[in-house]
Amino acid sequence: NRLNNAKVYVDEILCGTITYQGGTSVYTVDCKGAKGKQIRVVGNRYLTLCEVEAFGVVDPTKNWRDDNRCGSRNPIHGSPSICNPNLELRCSYRGFCYEWKK
Repeated sequence: NRLNNAKVYVDEILCGTITYQGGTSVYTVDCKGAKGKQIRVVGNRYLTLCEVEAFGVVDPTKNWRDDNRCGSRNPIHGSPSICNPNLELRCSYRGFCYEWKK
């Protein structure tokens, strides 16, 4: 019952709290489309988790990567990636985004 009241987060967004039920070995928490890079399960005491699965979807309209890599060497969705269009970045021939100053 150490899992009782464990909280599940995506980055800093609280998705839900697990309520322990005797005899239950699988718990599902729906994060309702929360976006982030890190999933945390935080309990009041030590937790022993045998397996944690996370499922999500990829935004097919996003054609840039979050690691500042670009070009055909660093594809996204099977096509060459671009630099984040919301920032003033250019793609180098080595496949890295860099700040472009006019």
